[in-house]
Amino acid sequence: MRIQGLVRVFNHVRSRLQAGLQPDEVEPFRQQVTATVRQVEEICRQHGMLPDRLPAPSRLAYVFLKELDLDHLPITQTSEPAGATPSFKIKNVVRIGDHFAATLWQQLSRWLASPSALTQLKREMGDQVAAIERICAQHDVTPSALEVPSRHVYCWLKFLSSEDNLALHLEALQRARDAIGDSVAQPTRRPRAE
Repeated sequence: MRIQGLVRVFNHVRSRLQAGLQPDEVEPFRQQVTATVRQVEEICRQHGMLPDRLPAPSRLAYVFLKELDLDHLPITQTSEPAGATPSFKIKNVVRIGDHFAATLWQQLSRWLASPSALTQLKREMGDQVAAIERICAQHDVTPSALEVPSRHVYCWLKFLSSEDNLALHLEALQRARDAIGDSVAQPTRRPRAE
């Protein structure tokens, strides 16, 4: 059984987490996630099945939403002025985000098993954040001026640069991996911000 729209909600929630939430968006966000989880469980109950029997993409989305720590959401205090259109572009930022997302998933057991590897990963993320901030400063702009996809990646990496946030993210990925029983693929080459 496939639950229509569940993966779309998952993608939307993940993108909102990467960008950070305004303080007034936190409660509606929590309510949306909680309501979605309840709806999935109710649909499964009506069909006499458990959510762990959903197809892999829906199951992954459900586990992510169910296990999301709604008490520790990334909150941003900055908001763009009305009518502002971020337009500053840095090459490869989205590719950097894709690289880290793939690496986190593909080498998950390595990050969980090796504190030194995890420290190195955190350092690499911090280096990318610093590089983006440095490039922005050289052009007299802040990261909030980045084009939206690049800004989302910057916010996500900045969020994961905190050891606690990275640990929580890796735990969520592990729960997702356990739920779908996926195999680990080979790592990808890391791009640089330019």
